[in-house]
Amino acid sequence: MAESDAVPKPAPNTMPDIEAHGLVGNMQTTAYVSTAGSVDFMCFPRFDSPTVFASLPKPGDGGSFDIAPELRGCKVKQLYLPETNVLLTRFMTPDAVCEIVDFMPVIEERPGEEPQANCLIRIVKALYGDELVAGFSRSSNLSASHAHAGFLTVRAKSARVHISGRIE
Repeated sequence: MAESDAVPKPAPNTMPDIEAHGLVGNMQTTAYVSTAGSVDFMCFPRFDSPTVFASLPKPGDGGSFDIAPELRGCKVKQLYLPETNVLLTRFMTPDAVCEIVDFMPVIEERPGEEPQANCLIRIVKALYGDELVAGFSRSSNLSASHAHAGFLTVRAKSARVHISGRIE
């Protein structure tokens, strides 16, 4: 996949390089994840749904879900775990190593049962050293959020997005 010497956040209102992205999906939808740790494009909950994040085709306007380390001069490596569609983005300096693991579980539809919720799972690990910062950039498709029972709910035009996390 991709490797670089710094967290390659593109300049505002510019198109990030497509080769600086990995793709995760589950046969329902997909998400483009950059080597800077941001989800730059995602239709949710299905391929034909409106975009939730769209900074890839609409730089400066489409929004993204950013998780990035506060590391200067880090090397970034992005790769798929063997035999999977699980994407690992690793940020490395001599003093710190952080990882983001992104994937979408395949949903099995079973006759007579309630459909399962579609989701993007982002696992963030600070293996050692500095901490990570997470947040949403401005998006025309996202609105106010609120916290309830350990989940952060963000309303999008097409769906509700739940984000949960814990510190280990």
